[in-house]
Amino acid sequence: MSDKTIINHRYQLIQKLGQGGMGVVYRAHDRLNKQQVALKYVTASQRELHFSNSSHSGDFLVALADEFRILATLRHPNIISVLDYGFDAETNHPYYTMEYIESAQTLQRAGRGKSINEKVGLLVQVLQALIYLHRRGIIHRDLKPDNILVQADGRVKVLDFGLAIRADRRRDSAEDNRVIGTLAYIAPEALSNGIFNQQTDLYSFGMVAYELLNDKHPFVGQGYQELIDSALNAIPDVSHLDVPEPLTMVLSRLLSKDPEDRFQDARDILKIYADYTQQATLYEAVAVRESFLQGAEFVGREAELATIMHYLDVTQDGSGNMILVGGESGVGKSRLLTEIRTQALVRGVQ
Repeated sequence: MSDKTIINHRYQLIQKLGQGGMGVVYRAHDRLNKQQVALKYVTASQRELHFSNSSHSGDFLVALADEFRILATLRHPNIISVLDYGFDAETNHPYYTMEYIESAQTLQRAGRGKSINEKVGLLVQVLQALIYLHRRGIIHRDLKPDNILVQADGRVKVLDFGLAIRADRRRDSAEDNRVIGTLAYIAPEALSNGIFNQQTDLYSFGMVAYELLNDKHPFVGQGYQELIDSALNAIPDVSHLDVPEPLTMVLSRLLSKDPEDRFQDARDILKIYADYTQQATLYEAVAVRESFLQGAEFVGREAELATIMHYLDVTQDGSGNMILVGGESGVGKSRLLTEIRTQALVRGVQ
């Protein structure tokens, strides 16, 4: 895609930000809204996409759509915002756009040279994002420093939800033997049994916190097999860390190999951090409180949604329709339209 600079006459590609096995992320200019965005574009061939084995459904295209669907419902100051989803008119490859964070650093890089209190402040924001996700029934499954960006103003953004699942899907398919997540941060029960829940996310958070507070990973320099053995059996030593006792206690519990010994809720950790920093209302920021009222899970209008989606399918066949959505204030009109837009985008309707 090196010779391609504009997608669908709208997104002008400016700079490659990163690349994976199936796609690439660009900094792009949205010529319609006159803003910079990050654009995630699938570069794999249709044959590669067909034979890829996604943790969602065995179909990478569906997995990408799932990632967009999850992100489209999230409204939180510490979680990346998605903007648009579509298919390249020339190649039919899918893409989606999200907010672009100028001069962002990964969590580990942003923490260099900072005091313990400042590092705890960054971890607090990660916890706020996890609390929001878990209350929404979403498990991230790939929490690591590279998936946590820090803006120039110090605001943390959690990103990369390509492996995220709903909490009611706690176990991966037995026929998928790949490691789901990043080996250096994965919980032992997730690695051995494919079990994912809040406690596996909190184990990953513990690894992230250890690395941030200690300036290096507990299993640094280990090879693939050594990492597997360490993830399953080795308990990181927190006694040598030059941090106050409340913080080492938190790490010790988070990194327990037994999920029952870990914290059961991210809010419990947040309270300890708040007490440590003597900011008892850390989690009461207005933007955080409002996030639980915005982007709520879609419920209660399934019949109306089904009717409108039927007409959307008819429209795709070439027949035009106009639908008027009306009702009293507060009955869910805007939420219904948001859900329709999301589903229309993942079907390729612009």
